[in-house]
Amino acid sequence: MLSSFLSKNIFLVRILPFLALGIVIAFSFPIVELSPFLILLFTSFLAFILTKKGIFVSLFFALLGFFITQDKLTIHTSKPDEKQDIHCATIISTVKQGRKFDVFQIETNTGFRANILKEKNSKKYTRGDKILFTASFKEIVNYSEFDYKRYMKTQYCQYYAVTKNIALISHNNFKNPIIRYSNILHNKLKYRLNNSLLKKENAVFLSALLIGEKKNIDPSLKEKYINAGVIHVLAISGLHIGIIFLILRFFLLKILRIKEQSTIYIITSLVILWIYAFVCFLPSSVVRACMIISLVLIAQLLRRKVCIYNIIGVTAFLILIIDPTALFQAGFQLSFTAYTSIIYFYPKIKKLWTPKKWLSMKIWEVICISISAQIGTNPLVALHFGQIANYSIISNLIISFIIPLIIYTSIIWVLLPINIITLFLNNIIDKTNSIISLFSELPYTTAFVETNIIETILIYCFIISFFCMIWYKKRKLIWICLSSVILFNLTISIESLMN
Repeated sequence: MLSSFLSKNIFLVRILPFLALGIVIAFSFPIVELSPFLILLFTSFLAFILTKKGIFVSLFFALLGFFITQDKLTIHTSKPDEKQDIHCATIISTVKQGRKFDVFQIETNTGFRANILKEKNSKKYTRGDKILFTASFKEIVNYSEFDYKRYMKTQYCQYYAVTKNIALISHNNFKNPIIRYSNILHNKLKYRLNNSLLKKENAVFLSALLIGEKKNIDPSLKEKYINAGVIHVLAISGLHIGIIFLILRFFLLKILRIKEQSTIYIITSLVILWIYAFVCFLPSSVVRACMIISLVLIAQLLRRKVCIYNIIGVTAFLILIIDPTALFQAGFQLSFTAYTSIIYFYPKIKKLWTPKKWLSMKIWEVICISISAQIGTNPLVALHFGQIANYSIISNLIISFIIPLIIYTSIIWVLLPINIITLFLNNIIDKTNSIISLFSELPYTTAFVETNIIETILIYCFIISFFCMIWYKKRKLIWICLSSVILFNLTISIESLMN
C-alpha cells in the first residue's frame, strides 16, 4: 500500500487541496458540535464505496480536515473552569525570555494550552517541567497590527495568564522515554556548548545550528541574517538535515562499508535521524525533512522507484493529519514550496549551461538550486514578511559552502573537544557573521514588497503558466499570463484607491 503511494499512485497529492479546504474552514469558524460532522464523514465514505464517484472522496477529505482541526481546537483551547484557581500543567515550550517576564507555553492534563507569563527570578523552568501555579486565564488579544491572536491559534493557544506563584513538582516530566532521554541529551549538549571555550555569541550560534536553541540569538545579528536572505541558517532546516544525512551516509557506506540497499543501512539511518529530530525537540522544519528522507529510504527498502512529488505529497498529508494548523505556518508553506520548486525548476535551469571544470559545476549547481527555490518562495516571503533580500543568491552561494564546514567541524568538536578545533570554530563563525554583516549593510539590500493573498495567488498563476508556456510550448497559456498580470495590477489599483 505505502509503496504504491510512493511510486505510482498520486491519490494523496490530488486530495490535498480538499483536506486543506476543510482545515481552512474549520480554523475560520468558531468551535461547533462535531457529532453531525462525524456522521457526515462516515456517510460520505459509504457513498463513495457504493457509488465509486470521486466527488464523495473530495467531500470525505474536506470533512476530515474540518473534523480533525475542530477536534484539536476543542481539546487545546477549551478554557478550564473559572472557579479553579490552582492548576497543574507541564511546560511544553519556552516561548520567550524577556527582561521582566519569562513566557512559557503549558499544557494541562486535559490538553488545555495557554501562555504563562512569570516574573523573572532566580528559579529557571525548562521544557518538560511539571508545575503547580495559581492564575486566572484571559483571552489573548491583539495590541498591534500583527494578528498575534490568530498566530497563537495556529499553536492551539487562545489564553494567557500572569502568575507569581509557581511550584515545581518534577523535572523532565515526559511519559514517553524517547522524549525524556532526548530532552536530557539536548540539555547536556546545550550545557556543553554554553560552558566551553567558545565565545558566548558563537556558542549561541552553534546551539541554534545544531540543536535548535535560537531564543538567545542577538536580535541585531538575526536582523542582519534576515537582510542578507539567509535567516534559515539560524534555525535547523532541511538544509541542516540534508548535511547531517550526508555525513551519516558517508560514515555508513564509506567507513563501515555497509551496502546502500541493506536493511541495516536503512534502519540505522532512520533511527539516528529521528533520534536527532527528538533531541532538537521535533521542530516542524526537522520533522518535514526527516519524513521526506524516511519515505525515500522506506521506498528504497521496498525496492520501489520513487516519485519525489508523491513523497512530498504524502509528507504534507501526514503532517496535516497530525497537526492541521501547520497549514497556516509560514515555515510549512515555504518548505514545501521550496522543495517542489527546486525539484521542478532545478534540472531545467541547470541544462542552460554545462561548465567543464568541477568547481565551476558545483558553484553553478548551488546557484541553480538557489534560483529554483526563490522562484517558488519569493511570493510567499513577500506575503508573510513584506520584504525580499536582493543579494540572497550571492549570500546563499557563500553560506552553502561555509555552513557544511561548520556542521562537520562541530560534530568532530562534540566528539573530540580539543582547543585547536574550538579556535577554528570561533574563527570561522566570526568570519561568517562578518560576511553576513557586510551583505546586510550593502545599499538596496532589501526590497520592501507587501502583497495580499489574492495578489500572491495571481503571481503564482503567472509563474506557472509562463514557464509551462516556455518549456512545453503551450501558447494558449499566454492568456492566463496576461490575465494574471491585468488582475494583479487591478488589485493594486483598488488597494491604492481604498487607502
